Amino acid sequence: MNYFDRLDDWTIQYIVQNVARSDQLAPYLSTGFRATCRRMRKLIKKPEKIAPNTLLCVSAYCGSFAGIILAREHDANNLDMMLIYAVVSGQREICELAREWGARNFNEMLIKASIEGNHAMCNLALIWGATDFSAMLRSASYRAYRDICVLAREWGARNFDWMLFGAAQGNHRELCELAREWGANDFDLMLCSAAKHGHLEICELAYEWGARDFDGMFRNAMQNRHHKLCELARAWETRDFNDLYMVREVT
Repeated sequence: MNYFDRLDDWTIQYIVQNVARSDQLAPYLSTGFRATCRRMRKLIKKPEKIAPNTLLCVSAYCGSFAGIILAREHDANNLDMMLIYAVVSGQREICELAREWGARNFNEMLIKASIEGNHAMCNLALIWGATDFSAMLRSASYRAYRDICVLAREWGARNFDWMLFGAAQGNHRELCELAREWGANDFDLMLCSAAKHGHLEICELAYEWGARDFDGMFRNAMQNRHHKLCELARAWETRDFNDLYMVREVT
């Protein structure tokens, strides 16, 4: 059995374990996976080779110690990526192994754990020395994990504009309001972030709070083909210009 057959087996094992967690869906998903695998196996040619670090990362994600050992025997050395892939799928023992072997990118570990909403992994990253709580705050707000945002603040995060940016990017009004309550005030950043991802309601909220970077809003909306937001940016720009002109006339 070579690399690829083993990798197939470990990946299948990981999928089966996760499918089995859902009592209602397991029969349907397992049938679908089996049918798909049979057909895909005939269509996809087996690669001639695989990079040891790729094997290391995939094995870390799947929780396969055998795959990790095999990769290390063939000089895999990207231990930080091994750590990150293990964090994403919640493989604590493999995270500990990566650290033991020399992984040290605990700030990235904290960010990935925040994106996944994994309290235990966040705590572990903190214990090991992670300090980038502002990035943790931004990642958690993007995925709407309010509890992780609160945790980041308790640990010392103070860049609430980053939280506002992440919440706007993810279209989470409640977290935008919470970020403002905590002291965020870069509403132009909020406006541009929301425009880039096509979130009309968040754009309107940013405008209501005082955002006026209509050029930034227009550029971000145009880059991602949100044409209605482009029109809105120009309309708001015209309205503000007219309002300012009228105030000057009265004065």
